[in-house]
Amino acid sequence: MLIQNLIPRLYEAGVYNLGIEFGCHEFQDTVDYLVTAPTYDETLARWLMFKFASYWAFTEYEDIYRKAWN
Repeated sequence: MLIQNLIPRLYEAGVYNLGIEFGCHEFQDTVDYLVTAPTYDETLARWLMFKFASYWAFTEYEDIYRKAWN
């Protein structure tokens, strides 16, 4: 929840990049697509979570993608 609450404030402060420990750099283009798409794709967010490491696939982490998309 902390990161989700910080995202709008960071964006307003000109911070447009967020490094997170549960992502995989090979999927960065897909993450970029997800958070800039006209509609949010929950299935793609879930795929990203399980494709990298299923032990990181928590809904709270998926929620970070959704907040970044907003």
